[in-house]
Amino acid sequence: MKIVIADAHRIFAGALESLLRRSGHDVVGCVAGFGAAVNAVLREQADACVLDADLAGIGEPGRLQEAIAGSPRTAFVVLADSPGSPGFAGTLAAGVHGAALKTDDFVEVLRVLTGAAVRLARRAPGGAVLSLSAQAAHRPVRHSTRYPALDHLLTPREREVLARLVHGESTTSMARSMGVQLSTTRTHIDSVLIKLGVHSRLEAVAYAVRKGIIDVPGRLELEGAPDALSG
Repeated sequence: MKIVIADAHRIFAGALESLLRRSGHDVVGCVAGFGAAVNAVLREQADACVLDADLAGIGEPGRLQEAIAGSPRTAFVVLADSPGSPGFAGTLAAGVHGAALKTDDFVEVLRVLTGAAVRLARRAPGGAVLSLSAQAAHRPVRHSTRYPALDHLLTPREREVLARLVHGESTTSMARSMGVQLSTTRTHIDSVLIKLGVHSRLEAVAYAVRKGIIDVPGRLELEGAPDALSG
């Protein structure tokens, strides 16, 4: 694929460019601004464009949508520093074709990038291709008139932790996936328990599922859950 990278963080952009080239892709542009990225995409007829979710100018009303519409054969994929990055939700709402976190490993980022490009080329139905961590961050809590306070009660990181608890992840797995220390993960979990007014991880999971504040695809599998909910 011909790929344009747009990220003001030169060290990160350079590392990503190197990894993409080693994977056999052609990086045809590595720029630090949104306007330069759009120009490079059009000039090179790029197959994909990787954008920092908080790139200067990307959040201007209608600008990202205009870029996507102006280059219909290019898969636009955003990378966010964290689920709480100001541009994360906005770029998804603008219609990007894929999203991942910068803390994801390269294999997961590449899966999102190639998956978004293939889906676009095939005009396959469905929304943006998301990394596993982006999925957990983007859809942990249902925005509902029944429990509006929960939208503001938990931070984006705490909502991600709650979603991961519901899906049976252990503390160790969570820390690894989220790119944080075990102690940090435990702090997030403790905060979730306090805010939900429960005393254990099992209670937190039961509460989240019972109240319908967590999206659980299909039937929640509890096999192996005691390890996840105790550690």
